[in-house]
Amino acid sequence: MSAGETDNCQDSVAWHNDNEKALGPDPFIASLSLAIERKCELKHPDGNAQKISLELADSSLLLMGRGWQQQWIHQIPKQTWITQPRIDLTFRCIH
Repeated sequence: MSAGETDNCQDSVAWHNDNEKALGPDPFIASLSLAIERKCELKHPDGNAQKISLELADSSLLLMGRGWQQQWIHQIPKQTWITQPRIDLTFRCIH
């Protein structure tokens, strides 16, 4: 799902980190969640630690700062019981 698209509640984003070359070696990313609350899950890339779940409520701003993309991977899991739309605006600095 691209930045600014609405979420039809069947959409999800698989485990990843934002490591695209255009973002530079240590990107800072801001993600603004609007409308219905959705879950965001975090875990270490090695898979050894327990995952962390965050509930991103309406108007939540998730800041992924320096070192984040090297230390964490994240996903937006499917939540099929949600029937209301959500909008995510993601801000990245392209180098």
